[in-house]
Amino acid sequence: IASMQAQLNEANEKATYIKNMSEELVESNQAARESEKAIREKMLKNQAILDEALTASESLKEELDLKQRLIDESAATIASQKEIIERMRVAADEMQRSNLDL
Repeated sequence: IASMQAQLNEANEKATYIKNMSEELVESNQAARESEKAIREKMLKNQAILDEALTASESLKEELDLKQRLIDESAATIASQKEIIERMRVAADEMQRSNLDL
C-alpha cells in the first residue's frame, strides 16, 4: 500500500507539474497573441504614415517640377530678351554710324 501511495503521490506531482506547465503555456500563448495584435496595429499605423509620406513626396516632386519648368521658361525668356537687346544695340550702332556719315 505504501508503494502504491508513493506512486500515486508521484503521479499527482507529475499531473500538477503538467497542469502548471499547461497553464503557463496558455498564458504565454495569450501574451504572444496580444503582442502579435499590437505589432500588427503598429505596422498598420506605420504603413499609413508611409503612405502619407509618399503622397507628400509626390506632391513635392510635382511642385518642384512645376518650379523647374518656370525657371526654364524664365531662362528662355531672358535669353530671348538678351538677343533682342543685342539686336537693338547693333541697330543703334548702325544708326549712329549712318548719322555720322551724313
